[in-house]
Amino acid sequence: MPIVQVYLPGEQTDQLKKMVIEKISDAIVAVGCGPIDRVRIVIQEMGRTNQNGTPGPLAMNDNNGNHGPRLHMFLIEGRSTDVKKLLADKLAMALVEAGCGRLEKVQVSIQDIPSSAWGIGGKTARDLGR
Repeated sequence: MPIVQVYLPGEQTDQLKKMVIEKISDAIVAVGCGPIDRVRIVIQEMGRTNQNGTPGPLAMNDNNGNHGPRLHMFLIEGRSTDVKKLLADKLAMALVEAGCGRLEKVQVSIQDIPSSAWGIGGKTARDLGR
């Protein structure tokens, strides 16, 4: 069950968020990292300032507001470096194809989680044989 956090600059339309979810899901399935019904995606819209006026998560980017989408994916450990590279490439292209930004601005990170630290239905993934 891959979990994906997507951080998009500014406010986005529901249509764009739907497209992002569809394209990311398709990329994950194409690489073989899970059936589509187990893919979990959370989209957060990030501004240059927080609601209280303090500097927001994107304020640390360059002064021209040139920031792109960021994607962080959590996977149960065990995939090869080649699979993770292909996945990162496909996830970045999914964001570009959805109209979220230029490829050179897209940031993708993939974090392996030990099966002993991933819970499913009250049991660890390791206990479930994953």
